[in-house]
Amino acid sequence: MSKGRAFKRGALSLMSTSLLAASLVIPVAGVSAKSVEPYKVEKVQASNGQTANVYYFESEKEAELFQKKKYAKAAAFENQQQVSGEEQAAALIGYAYTGYHGNIQHFFKEKKVNNNSDSEIKGVKFDFSEQRSTKTSITVSSDFHKFFKAQVGKEFTQTHTYTVSIPVDIPAKHYGQVITYNNTDVYKFKHPTSGGFNVYYPTESDGYDVYIVKIRK
Repeated sequence: MSKGRAFKRGALSLMSTSLLAASLVIPVAGVSAKSVEPYKVEKVQASNGQTANVYYFESEKEAELFQKKKYAKAAAFENQQQVSGEEQAAALIGYAYTGYHGNIQHFFKEKKVNNNSDSEIKGVKFDFSEQRSTKTSITVSSDFHKFFKAQVGKEFTQTHTYTVSIPVDIPAKHYGQVITYNNTDVYKFKHPTSGGFNVYYPTESDGYDVYIVKIRK
């Protein structure tokens, strides 16, 4: 289904939405800061053979708080290490490589189905097809491509295309939500005028999370 398209048929509505990581970690009003966990966890198999966890929640607020905590980890840098390099070479271009900061969840996509009926809907297909490409938090010059290759040992331009279908059973008076993300490598750089910035380098590894949440009127 094309991105941004929505349709309704009877009690079933299907929405396709693109999400930034930041939009998944917004504060949730009216929910205790205590640890919120799903009351049940199952697994579902995607079309590519991968499995995804299915999290069940009694309320949307609980699900949102769980997501806030789960995806907030995407902002944490893991396996931080100092990388030595030729300072003179960096000065010629103006960039400095400050290190690899780990693998995080990034390039989020989301789709949601509301089942307002009194009957379970079995095998709702959540279809995703997306090309994820290297991105930075600033615009870099053409010289940066060579510098990235010299420091990281990889080509600066990296794309990863994934296509997957995830079948989900949605109970009566519940919604189903599927969130996909890429397990993305993050490299840190700095520039004397632009300051520090990240390069998000998509890998061949994607993850999928499924949420089944009770609709409360």
